Amino acid sequence: MNDVRQDELYECVGMELYLTHISNNSGGASPLRRRADHIRAVLDAQDRQRALRIRDLRELALISRVSSEGTCLRAHSIADMYWKVLKN
Repeated sequence: MNDVRQDELYECVGMELYLTHISNNSGGASPLRRRADHIRAVLDAQDRQRALRIRDLRELALISRVSSEGTCLRAHSIADMYWKVLKN
């Protein structure tokens, strides 16, 4: 990482900010809203399980994974851009 020039680092951060801006202005939920929705999905499932007196960790894991899939894809895209810029 020490070989990264300052202008390359600025380019990476600029791309990330650009993607965030596009994502937020394309009708998608804001990062805070996505996080709140993710937390709510898991907590709702926990409440339902508690009411039924069951504990299904696989179900909670699945709900969490599905709920965070978009965020994971976005993080992968950003990491891919960093890799392309920094490997040259």
